[in-house]
Amino acid sequence: TTHCHMSLLDPIWKDENVKSNVLKIWTGNPVEAREFFKENKDTDPCSALYYAESVYIIAFLTNDIELIEQIETILLEAKEIVEQYRSNVKKEKKGNPIAYKNAELHSRIMIQHINSLLAYYQLTIGYNVTNGLYTLKNVWGSVKSAFSTFIGAAPSDIRDEENGIGDPEIDEDVRLLLIFQVGYFEYYLALLPEFVGQTLSNILSWFGFKGRKEMGQRFLEEVSSSDSFRAPYATVSLLLQMMWLPKRGFPEQFGSSYSLTNSGELIDDSIDKWPESIVFQLLKAFLVRMQGNLDESLNLFENLDSKLQELELSPFLIKFELGHIYLNKLEFDKANQYFYDLGTNENSNSRHYSLYKSALCDVIKGDIDGAVEKLNENLELEQTKKDTSFKKIIESSLKHENYYLLFVRDFFFRHEHISPDYHLQFIELLDEAADSLNLLEKKKKKSGWFGGMMSKSDGKDEQKLLYYVAKALFLYYYYKENSKNNKEKKKKIKEAIQLIIDSESLSLSSEFIQGIFWEGQFIKAEINYLINEDTESALTILSNIHSKGSTYRIKIAAKDAIKFLKQENNEEDNNNNN
Repeated sequence: TTHCHMSLLDPIWKDENVKSNVLKIWTGNPVEAREFFKENKDTDPCSALYYAESVYIIAFLTNDIELIEQIETILLEAKEIVEQYRSNVKKEKKGNPIAYKNAELHSRIMIQHINSLLAYYQLTIGYNVTNGLYTLKNVWGSVKSAFSTFIGAAPSDIRDEENGIGDPEIDEDVRLLLIFQVGYFEYYLALLPEFVGQTLSNILSWFGFKGRKEMGQRFLEEVSSSDSFRAPYATVSLLLQMMWLPKRGFPEQFGSSYSLTNSGELIDDSIDKWPESIVFQLLKAFLVRMQGNLDESLNLFENLDSKLQELELSPFLIKFELGHIYLNKLEFDKANQYFYDLGTNENSNSRHYSLYKSALCDVIKGDIDGAVEKLNENLELEQTKKDTSFKKIIESSLKHENYYLLFVRDFFFRHEHISPDYHLQFIELLDEAADSLNLLEKKKKKSGWFGGMMSKSDGKDEQKLLYYVAKALFLYYYYKENSKNNKEKKKKIKEAIQLIIDSESLSLSSEFIQGIFWEGQFIKAEINYLINEDTESALTILSNIHSKGSTYRIKIAAKDAIKFLKQENNEEDNNNNN
């Protein structure tokens, strides 16, 4: 199992033992890969890097807090080993020039990858913005240095023989590793604003961090379709964006969007290629749930639960997702049991969120006493930076007794497709929530915002907005997909439009609530286009979203929708002229 090398300039990236075990992380048994790399992680640069990567992936698969808390330390230890390797390689500069060039470039790629994982962890999991930005700066500099030193300044492609771009002395395997790393970095730097929210996005922009998404995607696609041992990782990188940050279509159709359809094809191809991959099977389970195929998703997650237990890995992530499926199926007792078990397990990284979800199930079932008990129990748990928002939500809910809208807020956070079979039941729950809070009374009564997100408002307008837009969304999608009675359809769509119009007079200030408001405006534009056949009104609404929308995603979606409608208008004009 040893993979030591005789010379510092040996092509360690060609070691078959290393390559096969890196593949295992993504396409087979990540535990076996972890144990293989663990043996030499303190001396061998490849072992150090890929041991860290295997722990990173296992932590993601399990959501085990003990593993998650080890990630940063393991990455920093790996970085030290690889940096020492690079320092030793540089001492061999007078040796074989081509071997040196490839070994030195490979050492840079390894450091870039460790820093990329470290920056993402610090910004999104470790909640350490200062360190995350510093690490990101190091990756940025390293990527630009690799380009300028080995490839040429700002190339459109890393190897373009016709235009003389690229170094023919660079080993093809190293070239693929380089474009994977550059593609990974550029792609996710471009997408980072959607992961971290508007505030941190503004900070990144201020520091000048702006990735080139198209170039990053092109590089990842090339590696994904290659024979490189980085092919599965590149494929997963593409899928994460396609599934969780898809471009909002116009008109939108949950479960059948272009990106989700393409994701399904890519996942199925990957499972055919790597049938033992836990990672791709997990992505498949997520995808079919996002498409509303809840029973199929349930079977997939249950199979994964068994596999993880066979590998003696904690199934906390899988258990949480099973709870979500039962929540989407409106089987609240089963969902509650999963969430409560996780919320009371000290090894789970989602204790706060799980107890919150368990309380949510109690609320929906009408057990307010049980919900209050769990919310108080949640406050007694040890708090971390990532738990601050939940603490505020819970404290405000307990203070103002606004429990019935917890599930509405939860729905908008997940923004996940709910099977049409359950839309009417969700509408009933929404009406019950609105009635319990007297939201539809003309005379305002003082009421606190259940999410604790407002400092200047009593929360009534924010609660109304959630109710209006959520109900409009369910009405729109249900009757678009199910109703065959045109008269009934028009009546319900008219009701949806009126709800969104009513939301336009409300006072809003938080980033989250503003995002819901613009979501409602997008629905209004779709209804005007699809149902009312009023393209001009749809264009006016979309232009306003593009100009004033509160999130990057909704503004880009509006821009794409405007382009779509204008192209359609031009085609109609051409047909009329002919």
